[in-house]
Amino acid sequence: MAEAVCDFAHRWTIYVSVQCRDQHGHRYTKSVEVAPQGNYLAAHLEDVIEDTYKALVAESNPNHRVASGWIAIPAELSLTEEQAARVFDAVGVWTQQGAA
Repeated sequence: MAEAVCDFAHRWTIYVSVQCRDQHGHRYTKSVEVAPQGNYLAAHLEDVIEDTYKALVAESNPNHRVASGWIAIPAELSLTEEQAARVFDAVGVWTQQGAA
């Protein structure tokens, strides 16, 4: 399965997100969905979304930032905020120990 995703170019949908917690402990996210035109190998996705990712992180309050990351789907398929939140929760974004 990993070879099918990594070794072949796909048309991707990428959900980029920054997870934040304000001074009152309330969680919030800043997110954007990116659908690059064309087919890309998984190894090239970082180059494709780097500017979008950096801009989203820069827009977030550094004092609130807990984590940041992205979910890449090898298909033209959108995620809802709730679906993306479940994925990020599953990997422990709100409980990580280091800085984002």
